[in-house]
Amino acid sequence: MSINLKQIKILLMRYLLCGSALYFCGYPVLAAGLPIEVATAEVASIARTIPVFGQVKTSKTIDVMSLFAGRITYLDAQVGDHVKKHALIARIRRKEAEALYGVGAVPKGLKDTVVLSPISGYITQSTVVLNQQITSGQSMVSIMSDNHYFIEFEISGEYLKNIKLNMPISYLLADKVMQANLTKIVPIADPQTGFFKARAYVDAPEIYTGQVVQARLQLAQKKTLTIPRSALLNVEGLPFVYVIQKGKALLRQVGTGIRSEKRIEITQGLNEGDKVATQGNYDLSDGASVEIQTP
Repeated sequence: MSINLKQIKILLMRYLLCGSALYFCGYPVLAAGLPIEVATAEVASIARTIPVFGQVKTSKTIDVMSLFAGRITYLDAQVGDHVKKHALIARIRRKEAEALYGVGAVPKGLKDTVVLSPISGYITQSTVVLNQQITSGQSMVSIMSDNHYFIEFEISGEYLKNIKLNMPISYLLADKVMQANLTKIVPIADPQTGFFKARAYVDAPEIYTGQVVQARLQLAQKKTLTIPRSALLNVEGLPFVYVIQKGKALLRQVGTGIRSEKRIEITQGLNEGDKVATQGNYDLSDGASVEIQTP
Protein backbone atom coordinates (compact mmCIF):
# COMPACT_ATOMS: atom_id res chain seq x y z
CA MET A 1 0.00 0.00 0.00
CA SER A 2 2.78 2.46 0.99
CA ILE A 3 4.82 1.57 -2.09
CA ASN A 4 1.87 2.28 -4.38
CA LEU A 5 1.14 5.56 -2.62
CA LYS A 6 4.74 6.62 -3.22
CA GLN A 7 4.40 5.64 -6.87
CA ILE A 8 1.29 7.80 -7.22
CA LYS A 9 3.06 10.81 -5.78
CA ILE A 10 6.06 10.32 -8.05
CA LEU A 11 3.86 9.96 -11.14
CA LEU A 12 1.87 13.05 -10.24
CA MET A 13 5.06 15.02 -9.80
CA ARG A 14 6.22 13.83 -13.22
CA TYR A 15 2.96 14.75 -14.94
CA LEU A 16 2.09 17.98 -13.18
CA LEU A 17 5.22 19.73 -11.98
CA CYS A 18 7.11 21.98 -14.38
CA GLY A 19 10.79 22.47 -13.54
CA SER A 20 11.85 23.14 -9.99
CA ALA A 21 9.12 25.73 -9.29
CA LEU A 22 5.76 24.42 -8.11
CA TYR A 23 3.56 24.76 -11.20
CA PHE A 24 0.45 22.82 -12.24
CA CYS A 25 -0.45 22.67 -15.92
CA GLY A 26 1.50 25.88 -16.54
CA TYR A 27 -0.17 27.90 -13.77
CA PRO A 28 1.54 28.78 -10.47
CA VAL A 29 -0.05 27.53 -7.27
CA LEU A 30 -1.52 30.47 -5.41
CA ALA A 31 -1.19 31.00 -1.69
CA ALA A 32 -4.98 31.02 -1.29
CA GLY A 33 -6.70 27.67 -1.09
CA LEU A 34 -7.76 26.05 -4.34
CA PRO A 35 -11.58 26.04 -4.78
CA ILE A 36 -13.08 22.56 -4.55
CA GLU A 37 -16.35 20.79 -3.88
CA VAL A 38 -16.55 17.83 -1.52
CA ALA A 39 -18.74 14.85 -0.69
CA THR A 40 -18.86 12.46 2.24
CA ALA A 41 -17.88 8.80 2.07
CA GLU A 42 -21.03 7.03 3.20
CA VAL A 43 -22.60 3.60 3.40
CA ALA A 44 -25.22 3.35 0.68
CA SER A 45 -26.94 0.82 -1.51
CA ILE A 46 -25.04 0.36 -4.76
CA ALA A 47 -25.79 -1.85 -7.73
CA ARG A 48 -23.42 -3.29 -10.28
CA THR A 49 -24.93 -2.80 -13.71
CA ILE A 50 -23.90 -3.55 -17.28
CA PRO A 51 -25.12 -1.79 -20.43
CA VAL A 52 -27.03 -3.98 -22.89
CA PHE A 53 -28.98 -3.40 -26.08
CA GLY A 54 -32.20 -5.16 -26.96
CA GLN A 55 -34.92 -5.28 -29.55
CA VAL A 56 -38.66 -5.16 -28.97
CA LYS A 57 -40.49 -8.28 -30.11
CA THR A 58 -43.93 -9.79 -29.62
CA SER A 59 -44.74 -13.19 -28.19
CA LYS A 60 -48.07 -13.59 -29.92
CA THR A 61 -48.71 -13.88 -33.67
CA ILE A 62 -51.90 -15.48 -35.01
CA ASP A 63 -52.64 -16.87 -38.47
CA VAL A 64 -56.22 -16.18 -39.54
CA MET A 65 -57.64 -19.02 -41.69
CA SER A 66 -60.83 -19.54 -43.65
CA LEU A 67 -63.31 -22.06 -42.24
CA PHE A 68 -64.96 -22.55 -45.63
CA ALA A 69 -63.98 -22.84 -49.29
CA GLY A 70 -65.19 -19.99 -51.44
CA ARG A 71 -64.44 -16.63 -53.02
CA ILE A 72 -63.25 -13.54 -51.19
CA THR A 73 -65.82 -10.81 -51.85
CA TYR A 74 -64.42 -8.25 -49.42
CA LEU A 75 -60.87 -7.77 -48.12
CA ASP A 76 -59.44 -5.09 -45.87
CA ALA A 77 -56.04 -6.41 -44.82
CA GLN A 78 -52.87 -4.71 -45.99
CA VAL A 79 -49.47 -5.49 -44.50
CA GLY A 80 -48.71 -2.88 -41.84
CA ASP A 81 -52.35 -2.07 -41.12
CA HIS A 82 -53.43 -1.94 -37.49
CA VAL A 83 -56.64 -3.80 -36.72
CA LYS A 84 -58.68 -3.89 -33.55
CA LYS A 85 -60.03 -7.05 -32.01
CA HIS A 86 -63.23 -8.22 -33.83
CA ALA A 87 -62.58 -5.81 -36.72
CA LEU A 88 -63.88 -7.01 -40.11
CA ILE A 89 -61.05 -8.37 -42.25
CA ALA A 90 -62.81 -10.21 -45.09
CA ARG A 91 -66.02 -11.76 -46.39
CA ILE A 92 -66.10 -15.18 -48.06
CA ARG A 93 -68.87 -16.41 -50.37
CA ARG A 94 -69.13 -20.17 -50.14
CA LYS A 95 -69.14 -22.13 -53.42
CA GLU A 96 -72.63 -23.51 -52.92
CA ALA A 97 -73.98 -19.98 -52.53
CA GLU A 98 -72.57 -18.46 -55.75
CA ALA A 99 -75.45 -19.58 -57.98
CA LEU A 100 -78.07 -18.62 -55.42
CA TYR A 101 -76.72 -15.05 -55.20
CA GLY A 102 -77.34 -14.78 -58.93
CA VAL A 103 -81.08 -15.42 -58.53
CA GLY A 104 -81.44 -13.53 -55.26
CA ALA A 105 -82.55 -16.48 -53.16
CA VAL A 106 -79.81 -17.11 -50.61
CA PRO A 107 -80.72 -19.01 -47.44
CA LYS A 108 -79.60 -17.42 -44.20
CA GLY A 109 -77.06 -20.17 -43.59
CA LEU A 110 -75.32 -19.46 -46.89
CA LYS A 111 -74.86 -15.72 -46.48
CA ASP A 112 -71.29 -14.43 -46.93
CA THR A 113 -69.11 -15.58 -44.05
CA VAL A 114 -67.39 -12.73 -42.19
CA VAL A 115 -63.79 -13.04 -41.04
CA LEU A 116 -62.99 -11.01 -37.91
CA SER A 117 -59.64 -10.25 -36.30
CA PRO A 118 -59.23 -12.39 -33.17
CA ILE A 119 -56.80 -9.92 -31.55
CA SER A 120 -55.74 -6.30 -31.71
CA GLY A 121 -52.47 -5.86 -33.57
CA TYR A 122 -50.63 -5.33 -36.83
CA ILE A 123 -50.97 -7.31 -40.03
CA THR A 124 -47.56 -8.75 -40.83
CA GLN A 125 -48.49 -10.97 -43.78
CA SER A 126 -51.35 -11.23 -46.27
CA THR A 127 -51.45 -14.19 -48.65
CA VAL A 128 -54.77 -13.56 -50.41
CA VAL A 129 -56.33 -11.00 -52.75
CA LEU A 130 -59.85 -9.84 -53.51
CA ASN A 131 -61.97 -12.31 -55.56
CA GLN A 132 -59.49 -15.11 -54.94
CA GLN A 133 -60.88 -18.64 -54.57
CA ILE A 134 -59.65 -20.16 -51.33
CA THR A 135 -59.94 -23.55 -49.68
CA SER A 136 -61.13 -24.48 -46.22
CA GLY A 137 -58.33 -24.01 -43.67
CA GLN A 138 -56.26 -21.79 -45.95
CA SER A 139 -54.22 -19.10 -44.19
CA MET A 140 -55.30 -15.57 -45.13
CA VAL A 141 -53.41 -13.10 -42.93
CA SER A 142 -51.01 -13.09 -39.95
CA ILE A 143 -51.61 -10.63 -37.11
CA MET A 144 -48.99 -9.67 -34.55
CA SER A 145 -50.36 -8.71 -31.14
CA ASP A 146 -49.79 -5.15 -29.99
CA ASN A 147 -50.01 -5.86 -26.26
CA HIS A 148 -47.72 -8.86 -25.69
CA TYR A 149 -44.32 -7.22 -26.02
CA PHE A 150 -40.95 -8.31 -24.70
CA ILE A 151 -37.43 -6.99 -25.13
CA GLU A 152 -34.82 -9.52 -26.18
CA PHE A 153 -31.27 -8.74 -25.08
CA GLU A 154 -27.91 -10.14 -26.12
CA ILE A 155 -25.59 -10.76 -23.16
CA SER A 156 -21.90 -11.64 -23.14
CA GLY A 157 -21.01 -15.04 -21.72
CA GLU A 158 -18.77 -13.49 -19.03
CA TYR A 159 -21.91 -12.23 -17.25
CA LEU A 160 -24.10 -15.31 -17.72
CA LYS A 161 -23.23 -16.87 -14.35
CA ASN A 162 -24.35 -13.68 -12.57
CA ILE A 163 -27.73 -13.45 -14.29
CA LYS A 164 -30.85 -14.82 -12.64
CA LEU A 165 -34.54 -14.78 -13.43
CA ASN A 166 -36.47 -11.76 -12.12
CA MET A 167 -33.34 -9.61 -12.05
CA PRO A 168 -34.28 -5.94 -12.45
CA ILE A 169 -33.50 -4.17 -15.68
CA SER A 170 -33.99 -0.51 -16.57
CA TYR A 171 -34.45 0.63 -20.15
CA LEU A 172 -34.78 3.94 -21.92
CA LEU A 173 -38.00 4.56 -23.84
CA ALA A 174 -39.00 7.95 -25.26
CA ASP A 175 -36.45 9.63 -22.92
CA LYS A 176 -38.03 7.95 -19.88
CA VAL A 177 -36.38 5.31 -17.71
CA MET A 178 -38.67 2.28 -17.43
CA GLN A 179 -38.35 -0.78 -15.20
CA ALA A 180 -38.85 -4.48 -15.93
CA ASN A 181 -37.59 -7.90 -14.79
CA LEU A 182 -35.88 -10.72 -16.67
CA THR A 183 -38.43 -13.42 -17.42
CA LYS A 184 -36.40 -15.79 -19.58
CA ILE A 185 -32.74 -16.70 -20.06
CA VAL A 186 -31.57 -18.91 -22.92
CA PRO A 187 -28.38 -20.71 -21.74
CA ILE A 188 -27.30 -21.57 -25.29
CA ALA A 189 -25.10 -19.16 -27.22
CA ASP A 190 -26.18 -17.88 -30.60
CA PRO A 191 -23.89 -19.71 -33.08
CA GLN A 192 -23.47 -16.57 -35.18
CA THR A 193 -22.84 -13.93 -32.50
CA GLY A 194 -21.66 -15.98 -29.52
CA PHE A 195 -23.98 -14.04 -27.25
CA PHE A 196 -26.70 -15.42 -24.98
CA LYS A 197 -30.29 -14.22 -25.18
CA ALA A 198 -32.49 -13.05 -22.34
CA ARG A 199 -35.87 -11.37 -22.39
CA ALA A 200 -38.04 -9.15 -20.24
CA TYR A 201 -41.77 -8.67 -20.78
CA VAL A 202 -42.80 -5.02 -20.86
CA ASP A 203 -46.04 -3.12 -20.63
CA ALA A 204 -45.41 0.37 -21.87
CA PRO A 205 -47.08 2.85 -24.22
CA GLU A 206 -45.39 3.94 -27.44
CA ILE A 207 -43.42 0.76 -27.87
CA TYR A 208 -43.16 -0.94 -31.26
CA THR A 209 -41.93 -4.23 -32.61
CA GLY A 210 -38.41 -3.94 -33.97
CA GLN A 211 -37.54 -0.95 -31.81
CA VAL A 212 -33.95 -0.96 -30.47
CA VAL A 213 -33.77 -0.31 -26.74
CA GLN A 214 -30.81 0.75 -24.60
CA ALA A 215 -30.88 -0.78 -21.11
CA ARG A 216 -28.87 -1.53 -17.98
CA LEU A 217 -29.01 -4.92 -16.29
CA GLN A 218 -28.49 -4.98 -12.54
CA LEU A 219 -26.15 -7.84 -11.67
CA ALA A 220 -25.68 -7.29 -7.94
CA GLN A 221 -26.68 -4.91 -5.15
CA LYS A 222 -25.39 -4.38 -1.62
CA LYS A 223 -24.90 -1.78 1.09
CA THR A 224 -21.29 -0.70 1.35
CA LEU A 225 -19.00 2.31 1.70
CA THR A 226 -19.30 4.50 -1.40
CA ILE A 227 -18.21 7.83 -2.85
CA PRO A 228 -19.25 9.72 -5.99
CA ARG A 229 -17.41 8.54 -9.11
CA SER A 230 -16.23 12.11 -9.70
CA ALA A 231 -14.07 11.84 -6.57
CA LEU A 232 -11.99 8.98 -7.91
CA LEU A 233 -8.77 9.78 -9.76
CA ASN A 234 -6.38 7.41 -11.46
CA VAL A 235 -2.79 7.55 -12.58
CA GLU A 236 -1.40 4.65 -14.59
CA GLY A 237 -3.93 2.24 -13.10
CA LEU A 238 -3.51 3.36 -9.47
CA PRO A 239 -6.80 4.71 -8.01
CA PHE A 240 -6.70 7.49 -5.41
CA VAL A 241 -8.72 10.33 -3.92
CA TYR A 242 -8.02 13.55 -2.07
CA VAL A 243 -9.28 13.47 1.51
CA ILE A 244 -9.93 16.94 2.90
CA GLN A 245 -8.74 17.55 6.47
CA LYS A 246 -8.24 20.93 8.18
CA GLY A 247 -8.17 22.83 4.89
CA LYS A 248 -5.64 20.50 3.28
CA ALA A 249 -5.96 17.94 0.46
CA LEU A 250 -4.33 14.65 1.46
CA LEU A 251 -3.68 12.10 -1.26
CA ARG A 252 -5.09 8.71 -0.29
CA GLN A 253 -4.79 5.50 -2.29
CA VAL A 254 -8.03 3.47 -2.28
CA GLY A 255 -9.33 0.08 -3.30
CA THR A 256 -12.48 -0.05 -5.38
CA GLY A 257 -15.29 -2.52 -6.02
CA ILE A 258 -18.74 -2.29 -7.60
CA ARG A 259 -19.36 0.70 -9.85
CA SER A 260 -22.76 2.15 -10.63
CA GLU A 261 -23.53 5.06 -12.93
CA LYS A 262 -22.93 7.67 -10.19
CA ARG A 263 -21.16 5.99 -7.28
CA ILE A 264 -18.32 3.56 -6.63
CA GLU A 265 -17.65 1.13 -3.81
CA ILE A 266 -14.56 1.77 -1.69
CA THR A 267 -13.08 -1.44 -0.28
CA GLN A 268 -10.05 0.09 1.49
CA GLY A 269 -8.39 3.42 2.17
CA LEU A 270 -11.38 5.42 3.47
CA ASN A 271 -13.66 5.49 6.48
CA GLU A 272 -17.30 6.43 6.71
CA GLY A 273 -17.56 10.20 7.15
CA ASP A 274 -14.33 11.09 5.31
CA LYS A 275 -14.63 14.16 3.12
CA VAL A 276 -13.33 13.73 -0.44
CA ALA A 277 -12.86 16.27 -3.21
CA THR A 278 -15.29 15.82 -6.12
CA GLN A 279 -14.73 19.00 -8.15
CA GLY A 280 -11.42 20.79 -8.62
CA ASN A 281 -9.60 17.60 -7.59
CA TYR A 282 -7.68 17.38 -10.87
CA ASP A 283 -5.80 20.56 -9.87
CA LEU A 284 -4.78 19.31 -6.44
CA SER A 285 -1.52 17.94 -5.08
CA ASP A 286 -0.81 16.19 -1.80
CA GLY A 287 -0.90 18.75 1.03
CA ALA A 288 -2.39 21.56 -1.08
CA SER A 289 -4.46 24.19 0.69
CA VAL A 290 -8.11 24.16 -0.35
CA GLU A 291 -11.23 26.23 0.05
CA ILE A 292 -14.52 24.30 0.02
CA GLN A 293 -17.17 25.77 -2.26
CA THR A 294 -20.91 25.17 -1.94
CA PRO A 295 -22.39 23.64 -5.13
